Amino acid sequence: MNPYLILPTLKSYLCGKRKLDSNSSYILKRPSELCAALNSQNITIQYHPKNEKEKKRLIEIINFLNQSGKDVTVTEFKRIFDDDLLLALANQNVNFRVCLRYMLESYQSAYNFEMEYSLEHYQEIIRKVKYFKMKVEEFCQTEEEKVFFVIDQLANFIKYPSIKGLSDLELTPVSDFYASIGRGEAVCVGYSMAFWKILTELNIPCHIILGTVPYEGENVGHAWNQVCINGIWYNIDLTWFTNDRNIHNLLQNDENFKIHFPDDSSVKEQCLAVYPRERLNYFLEIVKNYPNFFIEYEKEKGKKIA
Repeated sequence: MNPYLILPTLKSYLCGKRKLDSNSSYILKRPSELCAALNSQNITIQYHPKNEKEKKRLIEIINFLNQSGKDVTVTEFKRIFDDDLLLALANQNVNFRVCLRYMLESYQSAYNFEMEYSLEHYQEIIRKVKYFKMKVEEFCQTEEEKVFFVIDQLANFIKYPSIKGLSDLELTPVSDFYASIGRGEAVCVGYSMAFWKILTELNIPCHIILGTVPYEGENVGHAWNQVCINGIWYNIDLTWFTNDRNIHNLLQNDENFKIHFPDDSSVKEQCLAVYPRERLNYFLEIVKNYPNFFIEYEKEKGKKIA
């Protein structure tokens, strides 16, 4: 059986824990427990390498377990996505698939799903994110510039698909940042995850907020973000901004976002300030003059392949 590299669920990231699925599983918390772990078929490696030596040791352990026919899960990293470690594992030709789980408890069933990707696809997304991060840091100096740069770039790259009549299963492929950053087509969860992913890479505090909004007489599932600029938290709905370019969806306080109803499970901040409109328009005007670097990456990739 091919081992799995399972990235932690959003829920487990927030709660700091993850339940095992069966009694035949073993949580490997340190390399010294390897002998005891071999008595189980399902092994969850639940520690994070602190240096290159420990990273090399982790790769050796996964290789050994792979050869032993074990079902391997690597989880509970410091972040949900430890891209550098995953690339290091991939470069060692470790045999696994990338399995991304979003079992978002207390949320609508449409967003309770599990997705698997080929390792080749996953690596390509990481490279794209790293390329974009390099461009942001090249053109922007302050947190404000970086946030607006990301807003503009994502809003002009991601398209909202036609989802009328789609089932929960059909919604799954457009509900994460692999869809939004990778293919440029996503629903609200994909928008919010893309925004969170990029800002996390830039070390700018950001949350994904899950909840509901009113639509056609009822409350429907939705996702948006909160972002911290210069120590001040703001609400932002990138999906709605992309659809109508209404700046009222950018960097607002809780009062102006009162038709957004967050789930109790979402980690959220108190947003008391509204970002100054004049300054908002100023930055939006500046960043729109740059080419879209997601599209540029695809063009450069195409040239190399050709």
